[in-house]
Amino acid sequence: NYSLNFAGEVTLAESLSQSINIPAVKILNEIGINSFLRFLKTIGITTLNEDADFYWLSLALWSWEVSLYELTRAYSIFAKWGDFCEVNIIVWENQKCMNILEKKYPDMVEEILTNRYFKLAWFPINSNLDFPDREVFVKTGTSRNFRDNWSIGYTSDFIIWVWVGNKDGSEMKWVSGATGAGDIFRKIVYALETTKPLQKLFLLIEKISSI
Repeated sequence: NYSLNFAGEVTLAESLSQSINIPAVKILNEIGINSFLRFLKTIGITTLNEDADFYWLSLALWSWEVSLYELTRAYSIFAKWGDFCEVNIIVWENQKCMNILEKKYPDMVEEILTNRYFKLAWFPINSNLDFPDREVFVKTGTSRNFRDNWSIGYTSDFIIWVWVGNKDGSEMKWVSGATGAGDIFRKIVYALETTKPLQKLFLLIEKISSI
């Protein structure tokens, strides 16, 4: 775990919301790596082209490179209640979507990742990823030795993914998904949800692009 501590016995909700690794590896072992790879392809992940023996169970910890764009698009299955949607840049009408999951499954994940109290052990009240005044879905990731980290989430209007790392790939000093990308993620959430001029700017750009 990015905390460098062993968490012991936890619930699935706690392990997901607190980014605890061993339960993720155990679940992938139960599901099967081939099944998981097939699912990733259905949600637009195109860069994982090796067989299951190549990735093995480390795939549960996202040990291979995937583009920021593809990961953001894949998370639309939660924001869209089981529908996988293409991401439109600036112009967002006529979005193409296809149903991937029954709604009850993304609903379960959303309930966990919008709940302030599931995160308490490692993301306390009033931390970067605590949103007391609004419902925000948020998940973090931190690579080994703090080489890079990310935070992804969505509000009722926006899906947001933030990546933080050094251009040369060198390690950062104790910068995790909560303190690095999470801090930027929080600022973006509040800027997008409270700044009307920014929304007007998006509409203006859309009109210009259609000329």
